[in-house]
Amino acid sequence: VACVYQPMSANAGLTGKSLIFPAKTDKSYVQLQPGMFPQLSAFTVCLRAASEESRNYGLFSYATSKEHNELLIWQTSDGKLSLYLGNKIVTFSLPKINAL
Repeated sequence: VACVYQPMSANAGLTGKSLIFPAKTDKSYVQLQPGMFPQLSAFTVCLRAASEESRNYGLFSYATSKEHNELLIWQTSDGKLSLYLGNKIVTFSLPKINAL
């Protein structure tokens, strides 16, 4: 399953929308392709995610023309999160939450 989101207007967004993967697979992903932002120097990731999976998986990845995972938020099978930023890695834990 792959979903590519390309907004058609400046007012388009994902507010109030959910992305649900109906089947277990290691090839399902969502790709958001916003307009080009040549002067982008900062952005904020606000993420709410829940899963009943007990394996490692990526929650968020930001790609650049030079790096596929310039910023990566990774969920580990033991419930920890890892933040990869360039060549730096920080691992931390958050309180456990139930699936949405």
